Amino acid sequence: MKTKLILSGTIFALLLSLYACTLASNAPAPELVSVDASYAGKEVEIADGGLLTLTLECNPKIGLEWELKNLSDQNVLKLVNQKFKPPESGDASGSDGQEIWSFKALGTGKSTIYMEYRQPWQRQFPPERTFSLTVVVK
Repeated sequence: MKTKLILSGTIFALLLSLYACTLASNAPAPELVSVDASYAGKEVEIADGGLLTLTLECNPKIGLEWELKNLSDQNVLKLVNQKFKPPESGDASGSDGQEIWSFKALGTGKSTIYMEYRQPWQRQFPPERTFSLTVVVK
């Protein structure tokens, strides 16, 4: 009798955990919003918990790179990744690549991303370009 009770409890716990895994796997993937330089100065909406990917052309071969200067509300939006993607052509000398910045929406509200494109050692001069985007998390 005791063995049957333990076996029944174990089977119940196993079935319950399998059911929980099924629920988790059926959860929708977070919303992904992708933007590029054409969104400069604009506003974009993203769902709470969603991901925002920002892709900007850059040329680190000549020392130019994007720098995140300000993220106005880090309780709304958080930088989670930044990587460089080299150009797809065979010879990368002088060719533009892409910097890909990924942000996660942490809560409802509004946050503005402000970036500057420059040679990091030339801070006394204005940036070559700037980029700003207002992100509204709903």
